[in-house]
Amino acid sequence: MSGVEGAKVSERRRQRRTPVDLPAELRAPHQPLLACRVRNLCSGGALLDMGEHEAELRVGAGERCEVRFRVALDGRQRTLQAVVVLVHRAEHGLGARFIHFAANGQMHLERFLAGLSASPRRGAEANGAARARGLLEQVGRARLPPLFDALLETLIDALWMHAERAANDAQRARFVGELGQLGRTIQAGSLARGLTDEVLDGLIFAPTQRLSDSTDEAPGQAALSLVEPHEFELWLARSELVNRLEQELAEVLRSLRGHLVGVFGDAQVALEPEPLVEALAGALRRGGLEDELLGRALRLAATPLVGNLGAFYRELLQLWREHGLPACAPPPLRSPPREREAAPSSVASPLPRPEGQADATGAPARARSAGLGLGELLTRLQTGGVDGEAGADLDAMARLLAARTTGTGDPGRLRAPRVRERVEVTDQMLSQILDDPHAPQGIKALIRRLSIHFLAMAVSDPGRPGEHDTHPLVGLMDQLEQLSSFLLNGEADDRALSGELEEFVHRLVITDAGDLDTLRAISSGLQSLRERVGSRYRANVSRWVGANEARECERRAHERVRQRLQSSFGGEPVHPLLPTLLDAGWRMLLESVCNYAGIDGARWRHYWMPLWTLHRASRGETEVEDIQALVATLYEGLIYIGHDPFGAESLVERVEQVLRRAARGALDREDWVVFAIDPPEEAEAALQEPPSGVSEADWQAARERIEQLALGSVVWLTEQGGERAYRLIWRSEDGRRLALSDPMGRRVRTFTPERLAAALAESRARVEAPPRQPLMQRATEATLSELGEQVRAQTVEDSLTGLPGQRCLVGVLTGLLSRTAAPCPHLLGFLELDRFDLLTAAHGYAAGERLLALMAERLRALLPDAPCLAYLGWNRFALIAPAEGVEAAQASAERIREALEAVSLTWLGRVLQVSVSLGVALVDAASESPEGVLSAANVACLAAQHSGGGRVVCYAEDDVQVAAQLERMRGWAQAEEAIKSGRKRLRLQPIATVGEGPEHGAFHHGEVLLSVYDADDAPLPLAAFIAAAEAMNLMHEVDRQVIEETLRWLHDNPELARAYGGVAINLSGQSLSDPGLDAFIRGAFARWQVAPGLVGFEVTETAAIVHLDQAVRLLESLQSMGCPISLDDFGSGMSSYGYLKQLPVDFVKIDGSFVKDILSNPHDRAIVKSFNEIAHFMGKETIAEYVENQEILALLRELGVDYVQGYGIARPCFVDELDPPAAVCATA
Repeated sequence: MSGVEGAKVSERRRQRRTPVDLPAELRAPHQPLLACRVRNLCSGGALLDMGEHEAELRVGAGERCEVRFRVALDGRQRTLQAVVVLVHRAEHGLGARFIHFAANGQMHLERFLAGLSASPRRGAEANGAARARGLLEQVGRARLPPLFDALLETLIDALWMHAERAANDAQRARFVGELGQLGRTIQAGSLARGLTDEVLDGLIFAPTQRLSDSTDEAPGQAALSLVEPHEFELWLARSELVNRLEQELAEVLRSLRGHLVGVFGDAQVALEPEPLVEALAGALRRGGLEDELLGRALRLAATPLVGNLGAFYRELLQLWREHGLPACAPPPLRSPPREREAAPSSVASPLPRPEGQADATGAPARARSAGLGLGELLTRLQTGGVDGEAGADLDAMARLLAARTTGTGDPGRLRAPRVRERVEVTDQMLSQILDDPHAPQGIKALIRRLSIHFLAMAVSDPGRPGEHDTHPLVGLMDQLEQLSSFLLNGEADDRALSGELEEFVHRLVITDAGDLDTLRAISSGLQSLRERVGSRYRANVSRWVGANEARECERRAHERVRQRLQSSFGGEPVHPLLPTLLDAGWRMLLESVCNYAGIDGARWRHYWMPLWTLHRASRGETEVEDIQALVATLYEGLIYIGHDPFGAESLVERVEQVLRRAARGALDREDWVVFAIDPPEEAEAALQEPPSGVSEADWQAARERIEQLALGSVVWLTEQGGERAYRLIWRSEDGRRLALSDPMGRRVRTFTPERLAAALAESRARVEAPPRQPLMQRATEATLSELGEQVRAQTVEDSLTGLPGQRCLVGVLTGLLSRTAAPCPHLLGFLELDRFDLLTAAHGYAAGERLLALMAERLRALLPDAPCLAYLGWNRFALIAPAEGVEAAQASAERIREALEAVSLTWLGRVLQVSVSLGVALVDAASESPEGVLSAANVACLAAQHSGGGRVVCYAEDDVQVAAQLERMRGWAQAEEAIKSGRKRLRLQPIATVGEGPEHGAFHHGEVLLSVYDADDAPLPLAAFIAAAEAMNLMHEVDRQVIEETLRWLHDNPELARAYGGVAINLSGQSLSDPGLDAFIRGAFARWQVAPGLVGFEVTETAAIVHLDQAVRLLESLQSMGCPISLDDFGSGMSSYGYLKQLPVDFVKIDGSFVKDILSNPHDRAIVKSFNEIAHFMGKETIAEYVENQEILALLRELGVDYVQGYGIARPCFVDELDPPAAVCATA
C-alpha cells in the first residue's frame, strides 16, 4: 500500500462509524431511483444496503451517484442530499464516500452524528439503579393513589355535567350507564389502585416496548383497512394531553430526565407523561367509559394533571437529592441554528418553549408526537403507529381527515398522491417557519404542538397553504407572531398581556383540529387583543417620539444660540453685566425663542437687540436714544423667563446705570472680562476610534450597520441579567441620536450611533431588521422559491457536451425580454456544423460525438461570461452573448466562426475539420417575443447553410441571403392561404382524468389541434408552418380563424361537445398582444350562441411571461366569462415560477418532453414531481402531455397529476369524424 493510500485509510479510520438504520434513495446515472437503507454512517461516507434492489443496480467502484436520506434533527426530519462515489461493492452492501452535500447537508450530518456519538450516561454501579428504582416505587406508592383519586373525582364531576347536556335521551342514558359503572369502580378504590399498580409494575421499560401495547386496541381489528374515526379521535385526545403535559411541565421534566438518563440510560420510565396517559386511558376504559366519554375525559384531565403531576415531579426531584442518588445536569436547551439572529432561549416567553432538548450528554431527547413532521405523522396513521392499527389506507385516512375537518367524506376529492403532496408542501412551509430568523421561538415551538392541526389543514383545505381566506390557522399564526413581537422579553415586558396570550395559546392547543368555528373565535379574540395592544403601543411610542423630538429641538436651539453668542462676543472684552444677564436667564430666553420662532424672526430680534445694544453702548460704539424702553424690554424678558420681580428689578437698575454712565463717557473698563462660552456638545470622542480589540474593518461595518438600521428594528443588548430586546423608535434628523424602547414602548433609552456600534462590534448587541411580511406569507414565498430552486437544480445538462438544452436557452432569452427596463443588446446565434451527417457516416458516431465535445469546450473558452451556451441536439448549438449593435454582432460572430472552424480532431490517423454556419439575430428593445427572436436566428442559420455554409448571416429583412430564405419559407406560409380557402381541418385530442384503476378516467375536455394542407391536399408540417407564420406576424389571424371554426362546430354539435367536456384552443404569443382579440372572442360567442364554459384557452409559458401585462388582462377577461385557462408547455422556460402566481390560469400542462421518458429517466420523474407540486401549491390543476402507455399513466397517477393527454389516452381525431367518448375509449 502506498503512503498516500495508507494516509487515506488512516483518515477514514479516524472518522468514527456509527451503526444506523435510515431509509434512503439512490440514483445512479441513467437508472431509475432505487430504495435502500443506510446501515453505517460517518462524516466521510456511508454503508448502503440495497436489499432486493441489489441486482438492479448497474454501477461499479469509482462511479458517482446521488443519495438522499432523512435524519432526525432538532425535533423534526431533515432530508440530506449528497453526491457520493462508490468505493467498494460487496455482499454486505455498498461503501460510498461523500463528495459534496446540497445546501447545509454537511453541517446537519455532523450535528446528527454528534448527537448519536454522545451515548447516554449510565449509572456507575448496579446498586445505584436499584436504589433509584426503589425510590420511584416508594414515592409512587405513596403519592400516585391520592393523585389519581383526586383526578378521577374531578373527571367524574365534569363528565356528569357533560352527560346532562347530551344531544338526546338515548345518548344521555348511555352516558349515565357508563358513568354509573365508573363511579362504582372509583368508590371501590380499585381503579386508582389498579392504575398505580399498572404504572409501577412496568416502571422501567425499553423505549420501543410499548409501541404496540395500545390499551384501546379491540381484538380482531388488525386487518382493518382504515383507522376508524373513534380510534382516531382517541389518539388525538391522548396526543393533545401528552403534548400539554410536556409543554406545561417542560422545566421540571427536563431536570428529572437528566437524572433518570444518568441512571437508567435509554430505558423509559412509566412515570413520564406519555406512559402515564396511556395507562390512564386504559384504566378509564376498564372502568366503563366508551369512546366518546373516554375522549372527553382525556381532554378534561389536562388542567388537574398539570398541577398535581408537577407537584409530584418536584417532590421526586427533592427526594432524589436527599437520598444522594446520582445527579446529572439537566439537558441543555439546543441553541437555534441561526444563533445570532434568533431570540435567546433564556428569555421567557408566553408561548411554549421550543422542543429538541438534549439529554445529559448532548444527544437529542426522544422525539415526541408533537415534534413529528407531518409526512411522518401521516405515515404513522397509515402504518399502525397510532393505536396499533395496521394497513391503514391513505385514501381512507384522507377521507377520515376530510370528514373530520370539513364535515364531508367525499372520497373523490382527495386522492392519495394529492394528499401526500399537500402534506409534504405544508411540512416544507412549516420548515421555512422553523428556519425563519424573524419568527419568535415560542411560535416555532407552538407549530410542533399543532402538528395535528396542520395535518388536518393540509389534507382538507382546498386552497393553497398560507392563504388567509382558506383556513383560520393561517391567520392565527400571523396574529400570534404580531402579539409575540410585544413580548420579546417575556413577562418582563407585560405580565398581563403575557397571561392573556398564554390563555389563547392554551385554548388553541386543546381545541379540536377540526373545530373551525372555535378556531375562528380564537382568531377573533386575538385580533381584538392585537388592536388593543397596538393602540397602547402607538400611544406610548408617540409620546416618546414627541419627547425626543422636543429635546432634539432644544439641543439644536442651544447650539445655534451658542454659535451666535460666540460669533458676536467670543474673545472680546465685555462688561461683566453681559454674562450676568445671560446667566440670569436671558440665554435660556434666546434658546426658547430660537426653538419656537427661529433665529432671524421678529421675535428673535425683539430679545436679541437689547443684548446687542447693551454691548455696543457699553463699548461707546452707539448711543441709546430711549434707555427706559430698553430697560423695560429687559425687565419683561426676565419676568417671562421666570425671574423673580425683585431680582429682575435689581438687575435692570444696574443695566440702566451702566447705560447712563456709558452715555456720559464715565464707564470704567478695568473690571471688564473676556467673553467665553461653553464648547459645543461633541460626540463621544473615545468612540470615534475602534474600541480596543476591534479591527478597523469590523468597526466600520458596525457603524454602517447602525446607520442603515431601519425604524422598527429589534436591538438585543447584553445586560447584567442577560440579553434584552429593544426596538428602534426614533432617529434624530442628523442621525446623532437614537432612541430604543422596550417592546411595549413604556421605557426608552437614548444612544449615540457610536455607542451602539461599539456594542455591536464587541458582540454585546445584535440587531434584527423588522420583517416586511406576515409570518405565513413569508413562509409561503420561501416555499415557492425553494420549490422553484429544486426544479432549476434538476435541470440536467447534456452528458456529452456539458451544456444545457433548449429549455435553458428559452429561459434566459425570456428573462432578457421580460425585464422592465430595456434589455442590454445581445446576440442570439444558432450555429450548425456543416455536413455533419456525412462526417458521421464516414467515420462513425463516436468521431462525431468527440467533435461535438471539442466544439462545446471551445465555445466555453471563447465565451466564458456568455449568459447562455446551449446544445440543441444533433449538430446544432446556440449562444447568447453581449453585442452592441448589428456591426458588433457580425464581428463577434465571425470571430466565433473562425475559432470553431480551427478546431480539429485526429481520428484514426486522419485530421477531421468542419465548417460552421452561424445565424445571428439581435436581442434588443425592439424584440417583441422569444419566438420572434428564435425564428429570426433560425432563418439566418438556414440562410447561411443554403448559401453554402462556412459563413455568418445576420438577420435583416433586406439581406439577400435572408430574403432568399424567407422566400423559401413563404412556401410554407401557403398554409395561411389554404386556411382561407378551406384547406384546413380541426382535430380534437381528449384530455382525461387519471382515474383510479389501471385505465384512465373520464374525458374532461379536449385540445383543438390544427391540420393544414397545400393545394394538392398534402399535409404541411405544422411546426414549420407556425414558425413561418410567427416570422411573418400572421399567427394572430390563424388563431382567430381557429376560434371561429371551433365555435361553429360547437354550435352544430352541442351534445357531442358536452360529452367531451368542452374544448381548449391554443393562443399564440402574437394573439396575447392583440388588443382586439378580447372583443373578437366575445363577438364570436354571441354569434354562435356557445356557452363560454365549454371553451377554454391555452397559452404557452414563454409567451405569457413576455407579454405578462397583456396576458393577465386578456386571460382575466376570458376567465370572467367562464372560460378555463391552461398554461401550456410548463417548464420549458425554466424561469417562470415567480410569474405563475400572477397568471390567472386554472390548469398547468407539464411539457411533454419531461413526460415521455419518465419511466427510464429519474431526473425527468423528479422534475415532473416538482412541477406538479409547484402547480398544486399555487392552487392549479395539472395536465401531463405525451402519455403514450399505461405504465406512464400509472406513474403519473402515483405522482398525483390530475389529468393526462397523449396517444396512450386517445389519438387526435378530426372533429367532423368524431365518435362519442365511449367509442373513443373502446378503441384507445
